[in-house]
Amino acid sequence: MSAPVVAEQRAPFSEQGETKKQHIPRSVLTGVSLLGFALPAAAYLWFIHQYGSNVPIADQWVNFNLIGHSYSGTLSLGDLWAQHVAERMFFPNLVVLLLGHTAHFNLFVEMYLSAILLFIATGLLIVAHKRRSPSTSWIYYWPVAIMMWSFVQFDDTLWGFQVAWYLIVLALVAVLFLLDKPTLNSLILSGAIAAAIVGSYSSIQGLLIWPAGLVLLYQRRRSQPLLLAWILSAVAAGVGYVYRLQPPSHRLYVLHHPVTAAKLFFLAIGDIIAQPTPPGGDNAILLLGVLIFLIGTWVVIRYGLRRDETSGAPIGVALICFGFLFALAVPVGTVWVSGAWVGTGSRYAIYLLLVLVGSYLALISRPVSKAMDGRRDAIARILVRTAVVAVICLQVVLGAVNGLAGGRTTHQARSAAADVLVNIDHASNAEIWNAFAWDPPPGSITVMRSLHLTLFGTNATALYAKEGLVLAPESLAFASTGEHRAKASTGQAFAYVVQAAGSPFPTISSRDLPPWLLLTDQHNGMATLSAINPHRGIARFTLTAENLAGRINQVFRLIIKHR
Repeated sequence: MSAPVVAEQRAPFSEQGETKKQHIPRSVLTGVSLLGFALPAAAYLWFIHQYGSNVPIADQWVNFNLIGHSYSGTLSLGDLWAQHVAERMFFPNLVVLLLGHTAHFNLFVEMYLSAILLFIATGLLIVAHKRRSPSTSWIYYWPVAIMMWSFVQFDDTLWGFQVAWYLIVLALVAVLFLLDKPTLNSLILSGAIAAAIVGSYSSIQGLLIWPAGLVLLYQRRRSQPLLLAWILSAVAAGVGYVYRLQPPSHRLYVLHHPVTAAKLFFLAIGDIIAQPTPPGGDNAILLLGVLIFLIGTWVVIRYGLRRDETSGAPIGVALICFGFLFALAVPVGTVWVSGAWVGTGSRYAIYLLLVLVGSYLALISRPVSKAMDGRRDAIARILVRTAVVAVICLQVVLGAVNGLAGGRTTHQARSAAADVLVNIDHASNAEIWNAFAWDPPPGSITVMRSLHLTLFGTNATALYAKEGLVLAPESLAFASTGEHRAKASTGQAFAYVVQAAGSPFPTISSRDLPPWLLLTDQHNGMATLSAINPHRGIARFTLTAENLAGRINQVFRLIIKHR
């Protein structure tokens, strides 16, 4: 196949400053460009160092039985291929085995590995686009790096288990990089198919790589044999994925609650700033999601429906399609676990940011169609570019602020989980569940201790063991109801028990009790609120539960009615 001619073009965002750049030494421009990529990369690595933790939580507990089988000689191909929820995680399981035998499955190593995969993916993406847009200055790719390496994805960044998702991101970009080469032959196509297979068998989202690749092949006007080979490979990968896959037992929520599902779709797209949202959603995030959806849709229509064999826009269109497909999958996948939950979170950001990144990459590519050079289209492009710049600025600022807050909260929770892990023999079932959001599978703790995995491969275990089980108070409520209010009658004595969770047992105190109300701490995580002659009305006061690990304050209310 003959190679398409790569047209010389000048990025619209950079046209105004092109003349001035001629007076700036090339070495200075190179240094500034490198600094613009080095700073967010260094910040991302600092984020892991500062807020990472060598403690497994949630789904990651399944990795230890896999490592145990590998050391005992009982590991089979079926263990690597075994279904996890709706996932086939063959390639992430290989990473787990590698780290289990070389780095004591240190989760910091896994997190840094995820960061390296993300850095490589971002670099390949930028190179692929610049290959089609050679006149675009490297400076105009800074927003791509800043968004891709944003703290907004702290749930993934600080959870080693998500190396699977970073494998998918790298596989997606590798596919686009290979399929977008000016000359595409069978050998290069085979490499792209291999990369797509790695992504497909890393997690279920990897299957979305195939339609994204197909979009790029269509736009680049590839030959029918290449298109057919890609489609047949996609079908084969999909059949292999679902073969003997046990589907979740939950009904398809989307079909029964389409309005809520649509709301979740836009909430997911809009929450690229890691803004905590209540179960009912957040209207501001919803509107932001609608705006990003409209931007992405406009870009796909204006740049994606026409064939384009020269510019970098099709790469952006393919990324948008991948992000939209993932957002469509969120209402389905989320309710498998959380029912009608419509909140979103940091965990989805790495995929959903691709919509904004793709829109930006498409917009810094000059349109190749003369039909898009009219006055109306020029005005539309200006408006869309302005909106994209505004959303990027919002994402960078709020994403950093919320990401840092999320990192601190995550680190605090994992520090408490580390204490529970080392002292797990003395922890209650509730404390174990609160720490790990998962019940450790039988034998997993024994494997960790005997093979010195994760935290047990460091000196921190001795410190946690010496301190014993230490958990900051997490709840404070009336023991009988679990609530923060109660009722009584005037002139009638009462005694209510208040309890607080924590280890060691927290003391319970108050500084603003009404004079007729008495608080007696029992020194076992419980206290008694009593009164002989309560006064009519509503008494509001604050109780404090405190131990050496921390404290919490909770407002209580007593409603005293006339007898």
